[in-house]
Order: sequence, then C-alpha cells, then structure tokens
Amino acid sequence: MSDCGRSFNLNFITSQSIFAEYLERVVDLELTGMVKKCAKALGADMVGVCSVEALKEWKEEGKKILPKASSVVVVVCRHSRAAIDSDNIRMAQFDTHCIYDKLDRILKDLSLFLEDERFLAVSLPLYLPIKMSKETQGLIGDVSLRHVAVEAGLGEIGLNRLLLTKRFGPRIRLGAVLTTAPLKPDQRFTEKICDNCGECVKACPAEAITEDGKVDVRKCARVILKYALPGLIRFVPSLVGKSEDEVWEAVREPFLWEIWQTMTYGTFYNCFECMKACSIGKIE
Repeated sequence: MSDCGRSFNLNFITSQSIFAEYLERVVDLELTGMVKKCAKALGADMVGVCSVEALKEWKEEGKKILPKASSVVVVVCRHSRAAIDSDNIRMAQFDTHCIYDKLDRILKDLSLFLEDERFLAVSLPLYLPIKMSKETQGLIGDVSLRHVAVEAGLGEIGLNRLLLTKRFGPRIRLGAVLTTAPLKPDQRFTEKICDNCGECVKACPAEAITEDGKVDVRKCARVILKYALPGLIRFVPSLVGKSEDEVWEAVREPFLWEIWQTMTYGTFYNCFECMKACSIGKIE
C-alpha cells in the first residue's frame, strides 16, 4: 500500500473517531434534555445534573450505592411560602410532608424512566431511612444533597447552611437520583446569593448558627427534632424510678402525644425559623 493509501486510511479512521465522539456528545445532550424535561413534567421546580466525580468526599459512598454510576440528577421542589411563614407550625409541617411525598414520587418515576432508557438508576433517601450509628447519630445522610445541588448549578449554601436558590431562597426540599446514564453536567453554581445579613443567626432558637456560617447540628437537633428520636431518648429514661401513677401521668402529657404524632405521620421538623427569617426569595 502506498503512503497515500495509508494516509487515507488513517484520516478515515480519525474522522470516524471524531464522529463517534461527536455522536456520543449529541446523545448525552439529548438524553440530558429528556431527563430534565421528565423531571419537570413530574412536578420538579428545578433540576440540575452533576457528575459522580463532583461528589468529592461522598464519591466513595455514591459508588457503594451504585458502583457504575456516572451522573447525579438533583431535583428541587419548593415550599409554600405562606406555610413556612405561618405562625401555626403545623402548616409548615404539613407542607413539608406533602413535598417529601411529591419528591418520593418524582424520584421513583425518574429512576424508572432512566431504567426504561436502559440505564441503572436509584433515588437517594430524602430524610429516612438514614444510617443510625454512634458516629452519625442519625444526623448525616449517605450523600449531602446540598453540596450536590451546588455542583449541579442550583444554588449556594448560605450562612444558615441551607441551600439558597435565587427564586425560592431556602424554602425548598431536595432529592437526587444516581444513575449510570452519561448525562451532561451543569456548571457549578458560583454566584453569591447570601448577603450574610445574620437574620438566621438571630432567629435560631437553639443558637446553633454562628456568624461565621457554622452550625452545631446537635444543638439544632435538640429543637428541630424535639419530638423525634432526641425527644424519645429523653422521655424514656425520665420514666425510670417513677411510680405507676407518675408513669400514667407522664403518658397523658402532650409531649408523648407529639412524639406519637411524629412517629405515625412523619412531622419530624419542629422548627423552620432560619428558613422563615431569610429574605432571599421572600414575598412581602
């Protein structure tokens, strides 16, 4: 074969490789658009994508969950602003319950959509089940949805350590799907939304938020999970040594009834003050 022939073959092979890479990128873009459109059609207010590599310290856990995962789809659903701002906490609790129910359905259906497209996909737990260990004390999820949302271009982490979005501020809930689908990642969110006004610091009844943006999660948990596991842990030992009449008196108190309501219905959060105080995304 002449040098000209070899050159032609090499050029042809190179052209084929470039075309294959181009086609793969087009397929990724098309699939990414389909996934985002599906999430929005299912009821998501915002949706973004990041690579598994962007999980950083949570990457190892992500690979345990789905070994061949390459992408994370992050979904945002907004709160009712009126429910969060209401002086009746049950409005915010009910709204939270509704959003988590909505996110459950969105993430499940989105996972099935990806599987119908011949990719593996699994939705991450939103709040429960969560790893219960002496190290995490049931306060740390498998993957930080807030940090993943930043990588997916959806918002920044504010002074109160909640995700802030331009439109809704912190009045949102997050969900995510890990998938083997080769989706196109969004740009990491780098804008500044939080103005460090400090209103969340002043509003926190647990004094868990510091002015330099640190949150003592255990202080926070004692208030926000007052009628969840921390409350149950405090209540049970309080019965030790009591007479039968004193035990009966204790179980007739609203504190135990609140625990019952939390455990049966799932109204775990007993505080929304830092979310309520934030001016970002607020309607006056």
